[in-house]
Amino acid sequence: MQIPSVEVALDAFLSHQPYPIAIGWHCLILSTAKYALKIAYWSALFIGIARLAGYRLPRGCWRPLESRTLMEYFNRFHYYFKELLVDFFFVPTFFTMFRSYPRLRMFFATFMAAGVGNALWHFLRQIDSVAKMGLVGAIESFTSYLFYCAVLATGIGISQVRASVGIRPPTSIFGRLYSILFVWSFVVCLHVFGGEAFTHTLLERLLFMASLFGVA
Repeated sequence: MQIPSVEVALDAFLSHQPYPIAIGWHCLILSTAKYALKIAYWSALFIGIARLAGYRLPRGCWRPLESRTLMEYFNRFHYYFKELLVDFFFVPTFFTMFRSYPRLRMFFATFMAAGVGNALWHFLRQIDSVAKMGLVGAIESFTSYLFYCAVLATGIGISQVRASVGIRPPTSIFGRLYSILFVWSFVVCLHVFGGEAFTHTLLERLLFMASLFGVA
């Protein structure tokens, strides 16, 4: 049986003809894998061209499947996009806000980069939707991605704070596998909200996600 896309599975769920739960999880995992491969492919292509031109640039996507924390995932998955967010959002926030509260300072700066900066970047990429739907309509269609950015930034911020106070992931084989499984379970579950096709509302995506756990 052909595995449908997440958007097709969402449409089927909303039309009261949902796919079996196993198929829903399969399409979500496959969609996450395709997105990861897409990022890896394009980053490798551009970095390869730059290296042929003589620039010794680090890879843009470096073994994200080995990530044991969300912070590590963010650093490995899309390195240059992360660096862009760090330069324009993390650094200015870190050096100006909450100087007397180091943990809050670290969390807030990380949230500004992974959350606000991420959301702003992707909203501006879809700026033509403002002309089509108006500002209010464009923002309403973007609420699912705003939720995605908020949850992702919160997770990465907590991971960053834990690392800054010396909390490290376990080094045993079982501990490493557990950490990797936790990170990618988080990424897969969150992926349903991060699609750039803004045809489904946040509530619809929440209900679909709940259905994969047998709730809705």
